[in-house]
This record gives sequence, structure tokens and C-alpha cells, in this order.
Amino acid sequence: MSPSFAEVVFPVPMDKVFHYTLPAGMSPPPPGTLVSVPFGPRKKPGVVVGYSETSSAPADRLKPLETVLDPQPILSPEMLDLARWMSRRYACSLGEAVFSLLPSGTKAGHRGKVKKSPSPSSLPSPSEGRRDNDIPSPSEGEGQGEGKTEGRREFTLTPDQKSALENIEGAIAARKHSVFLLWGVAAAGKMEIYMNAIRKVLSEGGSAIYLVPEISLTAQVLPDLESRFPGQCVVWHSGVSLSAKKAAWGALGSGEKRIVLGARSAVFAPVKDLRLVVVDEEHDSLYKEDSKPRAHARDVALERARRVEACVILGSATPSLESYKAAREGRYQMVELPERILGPVPRIRIIDMKREKKDAVLSRSLKTALGERLKKREQSILFINRRGFYTYCRCPKCGWVLRCPSCGVPAVMHKKVMRCHYCIFRTTPPEACPQCKQKGLWMGGMGTERVFSEIEKEFPWTKAVRWDTDTAGKKGAHAQILETVKTQGVDILVGTKMVSQGLDLPGVTLVGIVDADVALHRPDFRAGERTFQLLVQASGRSGRRDVQGDVIIQTRQPDHPAIRFAETMDYRGFAEEELLNRKELGYPPYGRMAQLIFSGKKEAVVETEAQEFLVWVGSFPFSKTVAALGPAPAAHARRAGKARVQILLKGDGEDFTQAVAVVKSYRPKHGVKLLIDVDPEELR
Repeated sequence: MSPSFAEVVFPVPMDKVFHYTLPAGMSPPPPGTLVSVPFGPRKKPGVVVGYSETSSAPADRLKPLETVLDPQPILSPEMLDLARWMSRRYACSLGEAVFSLLPSGTKAGHRGKVKKSPSPSSLPSPSEGRRDNDIPSPSEGEGQGEGKTEGRREFTLTPDQKSALENIEGAIAARKHSVFLLWGVAAAGKMEIYMNAIRKVLSEGGSAIYLVPEISLTAQVLPDLESRFPGQCVVWHSGVSLSAKKAAWGALGSGEKRIVLGARSAVFAPVKDLRLVVVDEEHDSLYKEDSKPRAHARDVALERARRVEACVILGSATPSLESYKAAREGRYQMVELPERILGPVPRIRIIDMKREKKDAVLSRSLKTALGERLKKREQSILFINRRGFYTYCRCPKCGWVLRCPSCGVPAVMHKKVMRCHYCIFRTTPPEACPQCKQKGLWMGGMGTERVFSEIEKEFPWTKAVRWDTDTAGKKGAHAQILETVKTQGVDILVGTKMVSQGLDLPGVTLVGIVDADVALHRPDFRAGERTFQLLVQASGRSGRRDVQGDVIIQTRQPDHPAIRFAETMDYRGFAEEELLNRKELGYPPYGRMAQLIFSGKKEAVVETEAQEFLVWVGSFPFSKTVAALGPAPAAHARRAGKARVQILLKGDGEDFTQAVAVVKSYRPKHGVKLLIDVDPEELR
């Protein structure tokens, strides 16, 4: 007997399935099929997730499943199961999880434009799709140099690389799910391990996914993949056009293409016979999505690979403490690359900026080192993880600070205009303090614009480039800047986090970290870990060939553990000390955490609602093992004109999972909204 009701989900925050009747003569579409059905006043695309013999909805309100948009399921049973897992883990609806797995064009359809998912036969050819993304192909100048044989490079592996690769290839051949933490210092040759593992997978007819944390890094990796595996790679991230994604979807599903390179969303790519997932720079917080479902691509990769007996390589010079602890306990296999193969370890110096001239941007030592590099025609990187010129405007008399009226954060100076980095607020600095009428307001702090301006003043003859989201916002800008630096068209590169990791720039022999304390000031238990990772990653860009590299770290807290351990690049020393602190306080990886943010127009109403939630959640049995801390102002106490109050849940095991499921069902009153971020990478 045919099932009576199709269960359909939509990308809406309603944790339920919607029932639709099957018209007479219609064969039940398989779960994972994209359909168009009445939803409210209009038709919307939905995905069939199953069938039911009964429905709780009144018979006169049930509507027919009218249109099947594609006879072939857009999601496999494996991917539907993954969506169910995401819904439970990250406290989102099943519909939100399901639609996060689909190409952006499909998701756009729920706004009223139904777009049919393309079948492979209706797609443009892969070469046509590649024209639409902004990544240069090898024929455009990269990846065609010396050392290539029949389209691929030939490298001699070091003993450490051979040992690591033997373990990984053995797991791939055995079709056994294994997780490898590839802990290798900067320039130790981690990419060569990735490439050889991918070659092993392709030789056995499987497919691989290669994840990087930032879109800009795909421009660095793609030429190498294309030269070694010509015609096998597609690029997948939010910057790739819809037509290119359509081409990729069909080519991957048919097995025509076997390698996916991309950022977070590439973990969902519909590859055929997935055998390997590489998560490069696995520690990076950008793998965590900041909108529903707030999933972590690394953890999703681990779960997807587990379901199909695929291998996972987590690579980093500074692994997350979660991954390091898992490897230390034997849940992951640790494979180490302790020696650099590209140049000697850089020399690192710590400069205490309290001993420098007040408000100095560049220390005397850093200026001298920059001048020496310019004379030698060597390249330098200046790293500061903050955009803008000045980062605040303050009254020297009463302490008033110019803040965004909607978000409450200090406005940042960009080209003589004060801007909020969270909304569209713009203003010019006032001539006098609006509170005490004091004139001569003080501008302080620094970002990439101020550092770049300082370089232009100190070395006006030099060729300098600024690389941040303000300068690289246009299509193709990342690849263009990278190519300019690689071809020695730049003497000094000033940038944010995007210049600190994953880049192999042979001409760089000096890295100057202008302000190492930026991340230390954040009200977040991961502040020290983030600072250490950034410092070590940035330091690794220096001296990657035969010339000795140098690193100068400017700080006002030279005795902080993150600074001390970064000076000697002692990851294990930092990790062990930090883990002791985390264990004492019960912070991840010793337990799990969820950040609950209550937001609304009136602060008093929001606080009252948070207090009522605490009373409500305290009535459940798990309240004895899952701590609820707060309420307290969120790290950003205001955002978009709304007050924000946070409660932190800390726990572990099944009790924590149950707590998340219960919290997911809570409905605040009085216009207050609740945001649930499970396993947050940063407290917002």
C-alpha cells in the first residue's frame, strides 16, 4: 500500500515536517526530492524527507504535492541523515539543515522563484562553469613552472612525510574511517601529504573534498591541484557563481569530477564515493558558520566521513585544543611533521611597546628591519588583525567614546568617516564632545589603514599593498593581490588574518606583527588560544626558502603565556598549560558549551525574559549536571538597535544534548528573540 502523506520541509525556523497528499496516479517521489508545493499564500520549494501513514493536520487543510521539480533526488539518504544530525546538534530546524546542504540558487527559490535543480545532462560543460569563478587556471600563469612532469610536480618526500603518508594511505586502502591530526610546523610540507593522499583516493576510484577556511586560500591551492589532477577539480564556495555551481553539482554527482576545493559549504558537495576529506588549517574559527544552522564545517566533515567510512586529515601548525586533546587520548591518530623543509626556522623577537614612543605604530626595531629588507630587495609582511585607520574616537576630558547608536560598539575611522563594522552606520567625528563640549577629541588605536599610512610616510619610495576585506572585496581581487606579491611586485604587504596563514610567499623574509594584543582583549575563554595561533601562523610566513627569516612581535603584554610560547613556537607547551586552565574551569574541550543570546528593543524586558528562562530550564532533571551561567550582557551588548543578554550552558554527554533539545523548544515572549549557538567558536 502506498504511503498516504509526504513529509516535506522548508528553510524556516519551525521544527516540524509538513504533510502533503499524493495526487491520484503519482508515484511517491523518493526522499531527498525537490518539489514545489503550496505553502501559505504561494508555492515554495521544499524537500521530501519521508512518508507517513497518518497526519495530525485536519483533512480539509491538507494540500496536494503538486510538482516534482526533478525526478532525481537532490539529496541522497546519507545527506538527509547528515541534515538530521545537524538539526539535533546545532539546534536548528530540519528544514534549515536540509536547505543548507543545497546550492544557493535552490535556497533562493523559497523567496518566490522556484528553480529546478539541474540534472547532469542539462548542465553547461565544466569548462563553461569554470569561466564564472574568479580563480585563475594553471594556464593563466600559475602552476606551470619547473619541476613538473606530465602535468604534475615530482617531490622527494622526507622520512617524516613518508611515515605520515604510509599511515594515511593504509587507512584509505582499508576503507576504514580514520581521523588523522597532521600536526606540522609551518613550511613542513603538509600540502604534499594532502596531494599524495588525494592521488591514492583517485587511483582507487574515490573522491576527495579539500577544505580551506577562507575563500582567498583557494587561489593558492587550486593551481597545484589542477597541475597534478588535470580536469578533476571544481571550486565550491559562496563566491562561485550559480552557473558554475550547477556545473559542479552535475559533474560531481556523475563522477566526472572527483575533487572539490572550497570553504565551509564545500563539505556538502555531492561527490561520488567520498573517500577523503582534508580540513586544512583545521583550527580556524572561520569554519564555524555564523548563521543558521550554526554548524562547524570541521565537525560536519568528521560526521559525514564517519557515515561512509572515509578518512579525514585535520592539518594545522597550531591545532585546536579540541583536536589536540582527541589525539592525545587516542581518538585521532597524531602524525607529526616537526621539521621545516622550506628554509630554517625564523628568528623571533619580542618588542615591548611600553618602552617605545607613545602611540608609536612601528617600533624602532621594526623600522630598521624593514629598511634592511628593502635594501636587499626582500619582501616583508606587516600583520594586524584589525581594519580601519583609528579604532576609536574618545574625549580626553570625560572619556566619552563615539559609538554606533544601534550596536553600541566604538565606530572605526575609514578614510575620514567613522563606520560601524556591524551595520550601515556612518558619521564624521564631531568637533567637540557632545557631553562636556571639550574640543580636540583624541583618535586612537590602529588598523591596516593606519599601518599602511605609516609605511607610506616612512618609506615613500616603496611598493606597498594593503590586503583586507576592504581592498579585496571585488571579484578576483584576492587572486590578483596574491599574484602581484608572488611576482615580486610588492615590497611590503600590510594585511589582516588572510595574510597570516596558508600562503607560500618565497620572497618574504620579515614578518612584523604590529599589535599582538588585539585578540587578548576579547571577553572570550579562547582569547589566549586565538592569539597564540595567529602569532605562530603569521610567523610561519617568514623565510620559507634558503634565506633566514625574521619575525618581530610588538606587544604590551610580553609576559602573557600566548606571547611567551609564540616566541619559541612551542605549541605543545602552550597547549598543555592552556588545557590545565580549561579543565579547572570546565571549558571546552572538557565539556561542551552553548551560548544563548536573548535580544529585544528594551533592555529590562530582555533581562526579565532571560531570568524567566533560567527558572524554566531549572525545572528539568538535567539542570543538576548542565550549568546555566548568567544572565549577563553579551560581548556585544547591543546589535542593530537591540539589547543583548547571554546565558551560557556548560555540560557534557547525553545531558547536554538533552538540554540543547529542550532549549530549542523555548519560545520567549514580549518580542524577545532567542539565538542558540552550540559549540561557539567565539562569544559574541
